[in-house]
Amino acid sequence: MNPRIVIFLIILCFHISPRLVALQLNETENGPYKVYRLENNYWRFEVVPELGGKVISLKDMKTGREWLWSSDQERQLTSRTRGAHFGQENLIGMDELLPSLEKETVLGYTLPGHGEVWQRSVKIDIRALDRDIITTYLELDSIPVAYIRTISLHGSTIRFDYTLINHDSKPLPYLWAQHPLFNIREGDQLTIDFGEFDLEVKAAPGLPNLSKGAHLRWPGHDQGIDLSRLALGTESPAGIKLIGLSPRGEAITLSNSESDAKLQIRYDRDALPWLAIWISRGVWDGAHHLAIEPTNRPGESIRETSSDPMPTGLIPPDSRKTWWVEFTNASEP
Repeated sequence: MNPRIVIFLIILCFHISPRLVALQLNETENGPYKVYRLENNYWRFEVVPELGGKVISLKDMKTGREWLWSSDQERQLTSRTRGAHFGQENLIGMDELLPSLEKETVLGYTLPGHGEVWQRSVKIDIRALDRDIITTYLELDSIPVAYIRTISLHGSTIRFDYTLINHDSKPLPYLWAQHPLFNIREGDQLTIDFGEFDLEVKAAPGLPNLSKGAHLRWPGHDQGIDLSRLALGTESPAGIKLIGLSPRGEAITLSNSESDAKLQIRYDRDALPWLAIWISRGVWDGAHHLAIEPTNRPGESIRETSSDPMPTGLIPPDSRKTWWVEFTNASEP
């Protein structure tokens, strides 16, 4: 080959190399826990198997924005306290609710509050790590079900694939929801195409004009709030939890007008036909954060609908359910 061409190709590689997506998987530590970190030129995220596979960091490598909220500014983890409830320790990042949100007894099974997964250590597939994939596995204690989650990076997109396997000879009701706590910063905007769907209020602390069971249309201008700007129209601490049919738009977008950071969320709407939203503007121990929670059921309990044949609310006997969620880095700094 012509030496000039070789030199040109070498120079070209140096110029384009920052744009290449180099995937890296590392083991680190945070306090008493081992942390698995997966990163490329778009994302860096961290998973803690001993805390139910909790995702404790979701960092946009294009803008430097850390999307996940933490109650501790240093983002340090502490040893788990036996018997503590969900809000008492290591309140950071993203968990998953399964098999119910409420503490209840259904079909003879005792289900813990806020689900079981966050309280357990999950097994990690070492062979998958060799392929730069983080796969975790858990046999639930509360119901005879196996829970598998696989996280993989595909350029600018993080993909979460989920599987539930029913070991029982009868159908089992369940509730699953992704529960990421996103931090809120000045200039943040939330874009969701709910169309004409009503949103049901599940809770509205600090908002006297709204009560549980009330309905509103996105973004809530008729109620004096602007959910698209995460503004609850009051200077006092306030919060709101809503649920409605999953939007049919291309994606849910969380963006910032000042930093140009942009996160897009897509998910399997056939398996997860409902979307819950929680916004805290200081009402939860002074926290300002947002949860966007795709889910398979419209409530927080599975007791009332345990005999309902709704296909997204039951796992058939000796079978499995699968679904997916994707986060895409669409930042344009």
